[in-house]
Amino acid sequence: HGDHRDLHLSIRRQRQMCIRDRQGGVKLKGEVIPQGAKNEALQVICASLLTNEKIVIENIPEIIDVLKLIDLLSSLGVKVIRIKKNKYSFQADNVNIDYLNSKEFKTKGSSLRGSIMIVGPLLARFGKGYIPKPGGDKIGRRRLDTHFLGLIELGASFRYNKEEYFYGVEAKELKGSFILLDQASVTGTANVLMASVLATGKTEIYNAACEPYIQQLCKMLQSMGADIKGVGSNLLIINGVKTLNGCNHKVLPDMIEIGSWIGLAAMTKSQITIKNVSWENLGQIPNIFRKLGIKIEKHNDDIFIDDELGNAARLNGQSPGHVQDLKESFSNGVLTNMPVGAVMRLPALDKTGKPHQYKWKLMYGYGRTFAQIELGVDGWAFNEIIASETEWEDIQSFENDYFAP
Repeated sequence: HGDHRDLHLSIRRQRQMCIRDRQGGVKLKGEVIPQGAKNEALQVICASLLTNEKIVIENIPEIIDVLKLIDLLSSLGVKVIRIKKNKYSFQADNVNIDYLNSKEFKTKGSSLRGSIMIVGPLLARFGKGYIPKPGGDKIGRRRLDTHFLGLIELGASFRYNKEEYFYGVEAKELKGSFILLDQASVTGTANVLMASVLATGKTEIYNAACEPYIQQLCKMLQSMGADIKGVGSNLLIINGVKTLNGCNHKVLPDMIEIGSWIGLAAMTKSQITIKNVSWENLGQIPNIFRKLGIKIEKHNDDIFIDDELGNAARLNGQSPGHVQDLKESFSNGVLTNMPVGAVMRLPALDKTGKPHQYKWKLMYGYGRTFAQIELGVDGWAFNEIIASETEWEDIQSFENDYFAP
């Protein structure tokens, strides 16, 4: 499909990246442009399965997880064309639903967390959706209950093959219902939302996630002809339609990357300008960092971070209080909740040579370094190690086990 075969080469190349020797202790200065948001891209790409018409999506980050999902959809029969860098078209007018039972699908689907979000669209349009136990970052327990319980409320029957760790939902017809999500899961909300737009009647999703990426998904679905009210709140009201049409959509810049650059500027006392951040969609991120004593200025649609730090506050809370994936960026006397799997970051911090006492302080948010990732455990690893060693004055050497072939 177009030059889609190049995706395999791109994935292999990204896996071969490694972190090499660098000398820290140098202030940074300049401009950066954040890439498109991975979490939004995974959702809106899956939404292309809801229609047989063409969907064009811009600002797609060409990173491993996203490329794997695109490859998975292509294997399902979706026509994928890379129009130019970061811009793709998808047309699901000849989906091979039998592919869901293949060994190849079970292998590909289990290699990324985002594959879970094909279940809702496939169920809504084709009456069945299967998925192997999905992969993803190792940050502790990541339940699938929210997804499947919501789909069951719409009338789907659930099955599970414990020998193959293979999940499935099927329904001859989905019917609108009141759904109280057991947790405000972003991917769970997205899955149930995408299924409900083609269900018969009215669906109310309460305790829905309201992050900007869910709002973006709602806006895309609305442009496809979906009837959704309550966008931006924790109560989504959907009146189902029979079919959806194609659309054009642009992915927001990645707020996690934006927040990471803010943290990097602060820990190195640098002046950095982050370009085209989509201020109106950043929510509480600028104010939260300002409470940490970081001086942030709005220059049109850009963020400028000054090299002076003020006094920090003590913070806690989940979105809309703040983005969960940015909580590890907080330090300098900040108290914040973290995923249970954060303890798995200790082996990576061992490689940095930092004292053991400091590591534990870092894990609970009392450290004095803005550090956001661990090496060799999950996708947050890249910028945390780079940020940490940028501050350190001695030379550090790391090998990125997570991306190793």
